[in-house]
Amino acid sequence: MESAIKKLQCHLSTLGDEKWLILEQVFKSALHCSKKSMAYQCLEQIEKKFQKTSPLLITLSAMYFESIGDFEKAEKISSTLIEENEINDIKKFLGLTNYLLHICRKSHDLPLTCVKLFEGYCRKITKDINNDNSL
Repeated sequence: MESAIKKLQCHLSTLGDEKWLILEQVFKSALHCSKKSMAYQCLEQIEKKFQKTSPLLITLSAMYFESIGDFEKAEKISSTLIEENEINDIKKFLGLTNYLLHICRKSHDLPLTCVKLFEGYCRKITKDINNDNSL
């Protein structure tokens, strides 16, 4: 398997974005075969491409630390992913709510009182979320 990694490294520069998918699969296979140093080499390559906040990098890092028995670090890394997902969900909710508000403002069939009530609700929920989560 190590000779396969060396061959892969020689060809990585000729590959496009699929090299990251290949490195991910080699990483997982190396962990499965208890080849920790090989997995770490793949992880190092992946770290060069993706930001520290990338869900892929966070997941693979947690997998690596779990495989070497550092469960505390794996848990800490995994909790980052969960927090990021929660923040993303909140941002998506706010985006959808504001889009619905935009539609309501453009609709001439809705009573103005309903639109004003909805605007107030949107302002309040945005303020509450931003205060609670420092978004």
